[in-house]
Amino acid sequence: MKIRSLITSIAVVAAGVLGMVAVAPTASAATATTACFKWYTGAPYASQPVHLMKWTGSTWTSIRSGKTNKSGCATFSNTPSNVYLTMKGYSVAGNTNIGLALFEGWAPRYANPGAGGVGLGTGVVRLVQCVPGLYGACAGFA
Repeated sequence: MKIRSLITSIAVVAAGVLGMVAVAPTASAATATTACFKWYTGAPYASQPVHLMKWTGSTWTSIRSGKTNKSGCATFSNTPSNVYLTMKGYSVAGNTNIGLALFEGWAPRYANPGAGGVGLGTGVVRLVQCVPGLYGACAGFA
């Protein structure tokens, strides 16, 4: 333990004498992430909500939200490049009277840490849950 302390002290003195300065690592460069989505019917998932998702080590967490263009594609700019990223399309249709239909779809790929601009492919948004309303229907989907 005393040897490690002595070596550390010598390194600090040497750095001061030689004019070396410790510098923190730079932040990851920003990049862009793109994905497209289509409905289970094949139609573009146009002007619909999407979420940029980050892997936290145990789950995917939304870090930003936006909407797709008329072709069903979305690009998030200035995304972190030091984490795993993907995109999710998520939409809710209906109300408590006619019932609720929840739709979800994931991009088929994810961006690896250190990747530049990444295309995540085309995901399919499907009905994942129905909640019947007062009239016993599920927003007309089931």
